[in-house]
Amino acid sequence: MMKQISVFAENKKGAINDVTKLLAQQNINLRALLTNDSSEFAIVRMIVSDSERAFEVLKQKYLCHMDSVLAVRVPNMVGSLNKLLEDVKSSNTNIDYLYTTFGWDDPNPIMMLHVEDEEELELCLKSKGYDLI
Repeated sequence: MMKQISVFAENKKGAINDVTKLLAQQNINLRALLTNDSSEFAIVRMIVSDSERAFEVLKQKYLCHMDSVLAVRVPNMVGSLNKLLEDVKSSNTNIDYLYTTFGWDDPNPIMMLHVEDEEELELCLKSKGYDLI
């Protein structure tokens, strides 16, 4: 399982830039980023190179939360996400949300999955041969 940081930022011009600037100043690399917005606030979810240090830096300015996600590498070919979702469905696990990233050390996509029962899904996916990071 991988640590994910969620930052609650005001939904205004430059807000995401303010978050990424803090990370850049600390030499923390962004590996994945997802933003969801509402009229007043945005949730910026991220995977970074140093989650503990990033969390310490960000919580000084923002309301933050750190939890875990499953990072699953899939082949970069048609139908890979569909196959993963079929296998998740067969495990009777509900996905709260997912997002994709590329290029950490391999050209294949990495699916970031947030689910309630990570351990159960992790066992299921490993048994089906998935590469979990």
